[in-house]
Amino acid sequence: MNDTLLHLLRAQELEYILSEQQELGDEIGSAGLESSLEALLGELPRDLATLYRRLRQRDLAVVVAERRGICSGCGLSVPTSQISAIRSAVEIQRCQNCGRILYHMEDVPEERPTPAVAGRGRSQVGPARFSSPDLMFPTLEASSRDEAIAELIHGMAELGLTGDEADLLELALERERAAPTAIGNGLAFPHVRGSQARGLTLALGLKEEGIPFGAGAEPARIVFLTVIPTAANTLYLRLLSDLIRIFRDEKAQARLLACEGREDLWRTFTSLTRVVER
Repeated sequence: MNDTLLHLLRAQELEYILSEQQELGDEIGSAGLESSLEALLGELPRDLATLYRRLRQRDLAVVVAERRGICSGCGLSVPTSQISAIRSAVEIQRCQNCGRILYHMEDVPEERPTPAVAGRGRSQVGPARFSSPDLMFPTLEASSRDEAIAELIHGMAELGLTGDEADLLELALERERAAPTAIGNGLAFPHVRGSQARGLTLALGLKEEGIPFGAGAEPARIVFLTVIPTAANTLYLRLLSDLIRIFRDEKAQARLLACEGREDLWRTFTSLTRVVER
């Protein structure tokens, strides 16, 4: 991948983090991210920076992968004649259908069947449709942020819902280092974006005594971990907004924390989030 594409991907990553921090209500962190983003864009050729900003007005995903001859932004085939140019990365290439900037993604893991959760969330509405009883963890064993994230990712990996567990953990921790995902009120929203996701997937973990998530926030007693496919970034922001709105309420938190067992937690979670329809 050439330096210009890497530069564009770094800018896009900052865009994602900025959008997430705005949803999390971190105004101070957002201001710093905005400055860093503008500085990055200022280092690009003017015409490319202008193109990036124009595409960004339409959607968060400006730079997307070509995988097996498919644009991951719109899901349509890339002309065979263009694929070699994308993979050589000598010049910037754009999808002829959606206009997004393309780069080649290598070594994409094969999709695996996940019979244990084949029907997960399909009869649900709102956030619950991205989860299942198997992704409810009423008593996390973790005593630190990193352990909590690792425990939830491991739970997803055991169900075959993600690719390489170690890679996802490192990506999640990189995201925490870039900007914290704890928002106070006993809530934290760690997450990771990447092509290894088998679909937008949400796990919920509880720790009555709380888990230190750093950044001066109070310990998190309710942790939502989300793994986000590249194409679902906008959907994730809506999901994040819904979860924050519902679970900032102390009564909703108390109902979750009072749950006994995985099935009880699932019933309570689906009940609290059923009012949200997308």
